[in-house]
Amino acid sequence: MKHIYNFSFFQFHNKVFTYYHSLIPLIKMNSYFLLYDGFSGYEMVFPAFILRKTNVKTVGLKDGRIISEENMGYTPDFHISEINVDDVDIFIIPGGSALQHLNDNSLLPKLLNELHSKNKVIAAICGGPVLLANTSVLENKRFTAGGGELPENWQKNFTKGKYVIEDVVVDENIITAKGVAVASFAVAIGKKMGIFSSAEQEKQNYELIKEIR
Repeated sequence: MKHIYNFSFFQFHNKVFTYYHSLIPLIKMNSYFLLYDGFSGYEMVFPAFILRKTNVKTVGLKDGRIISEENMGYTPDFHISEINVDDVDIFIIPGGSALQHLNDNSLLPKLLNELHSKNKVIAAICGGPVLLANTSVLENKRFTAGGGELPENWQKNFTKGKYVIEDVVVDENIITAKGVAVASFAVAIGKKMGIFSSAEQEKQNYELIKEIR
């Protein structure tokens, strides 16, 4: 799914970073973002911003350079085979061309199942939850996915859990969201991970990112 957004992240970043950087102290936490060819960089930006004071790392579904939906190249910090589950506090899966990678790598379902068994937080947005479909992660969980209505070619993959039409769903250690709710998704992650020191700080961060178009 292609998106067109009328804003410059770099202008946004330069304008607000200095002020908001001082609002959140450094946090001893490891945040891992999954990268795969065709992932949505836009859907990664706001969660990464909220988690900027944690130890943010990127994980490649394949070796080498990865090209995002926006045709930007990324070199991940780790290959998926190098991840130690005990080092992970939160594992985030952006949307994009996730369905094309559902059966790419047997290491991903294994990692996700291990993360879930240890109650690690797993967060996925838009197409990202598709990569949870062939794991135990969604069993007995409420979840959402997609940009609006769930496409028919996605529905057949979700044989576990209960799909609901909500912007963001938090069910214990699992966070899922629709692609239209990037700001709410990012703030839900921040709230779940204890990033905000107060309700006012949570509100300030939400108000900041929700106005970006």
